[in-house]
Parts: sequence; C-alpha cells; structure tokens
Amino acid sequence: STLFPYTTLFRSLYEYLKAKIDEQDPTGKKGPWNIYNIEKRCLFPTMEMERNLCLIDRAYLEECRVDVEKRMEKLMSSIYEAAGRTFDINSPKQLGVLLFEEMKIPYPVKEKTKSGQYATGEKILEQIGDKYPILNMILEYRGYEKILGTYIDNFLNNADENEEVKF
Repeated sequence: STLFPYTTLFRSLYEYLKAKIDEQDPTGKKGPWNIYNIEKRCLFPTMEMERNLCLIDRAYLEECRVDVEKRMEKLMSSIYEAAGRTFDINSPKQLGVLLFEEMKIPYPVKEKTKSGQYATGEKILEQIGDKYPILNMILEYRGYEKILGTYIDNFLNNADENEEVKF
C-alpha cells in the first residue's frame, strides 16, 4: 500500500504525543486525555461537515453564546469574591501576583517564566487546584472561554448568509 511509509510515521507521532499527554495527566481521567477522548469522537463528523459544508442553527448558537457568557459572568463574580478584589482574569501577570503573592498560595514550581512572571497555565493551576477553590473556578472560566472562542464564535463568524459554515 502507498500509505505504508506514512503508517510508521503516524504511529511514531502518536507514541510521542501520547507520552507528552501522559506526562500531563498520568491518570488519563482529566485534562488532555479527557479532551482527546471527546475530540476524537468528533473528528470524522467534523471532517465530513467541512467537506460537505454544514448548515448551522444560528438561533441555537446565539442562545448557547448567551448561556456561556452568563456562566462566565457568574464565575467571574465568584472569582472576584474569592480574591477579595477585581483583576484581569486573562492577565497571567495580574493572576500570578494575586494568587502567589497576595493570597499566599504556594507556587508549585521552582522557577518563574523567562520574563520573571509566575506561570499560570492549566498544568500549574491543576497541580494545586484541589486545595484552593479559586483555582478550579479560574480553570472552569478558561474552559468556557475556549468553548466560546473555539466553537461557538468560530461557527458564527464563519457562517455565510445561507448559514453555511466554510472553514
């Protein structure tokens, strides 16, 4: 078969990426593996949709957008309440100062980023999230941001006047 050389390459790439994901989530129950298990089921239907174009239900997606935004606002209020003040949730610098200096949450890694800031990525926050509820709220907020930006807004912004989505 003409795909044989690629099969070996794909298998090697799979093994490499699997090892990287396992480093982040050895249990395989949350984080990258959870997302992978959801997205792999969507891969072929999404490819088929892209190949044939797809119609969207704009009204439903707009409702979803409003729902997600309401959830984000509610979470934002809870985060601000837990923090004792408002701040830019999307600013790693402000978030790092708030969490690790003002709230005195122990920084889970030895070094800061190259720019001298605290790393506030998902991997860092998940390490200590069970001990501090504000961290789980921030991770949930970021999850809603991803859903909104990657899926809902992407479909709405790529639909033409006939509600066909073209990627």
